[in-house]
Amino acid sequence: MLEGVVYMYTFPNGKVYIGRTCRDPEVCHNEHLHPTPHLCNRVENYATMHLNSKYHLYQSVASKLGNVESMSEEERKFYDKYFGEDNMFYGADIRDGFWREEYEDYALFMLEEESKQIAEEFVHENEASLLSIFFKA
Repeated sequence: MLEGVVYMYTFPNGKVYIGRTCRDPEVCHNEHLHPTPHLCNRVENYATMHLNSKYHLYQSVASKLGNVESMSEEERKFYDKYFGEDNMFYGADIRDGFWREEYEDYALFMLEEESKQIAEEFVHENEASLLSIFFKA
């Protein structure tokens, strides 16, 4: 038999929320009162998924840096965005291992920053929708 807790919140606007959980009731209570930490876990996962979905392109493009002509259209777009003129090491002599590593690292940094920005937008959009469930007039 499953064990758990059923709980109820009555908000100032008169709306009632009834929930149930098999987890620690204190954890659920804190997630309802302060949803951002819970969403931050989801955001971290979202950012990681975005980064992972692009990482194979990063590796493929990095392996073809000396031969841009061999890149697919998708790789070329990725190259233009992360390895192009916005990359502060653009134009460095990539035959030199040090500069190639800096060039690749900065492209990865740009990709990570984009993933963080996408995640922050995700949090903002989802936090607003979650809070509206509880406090809608």
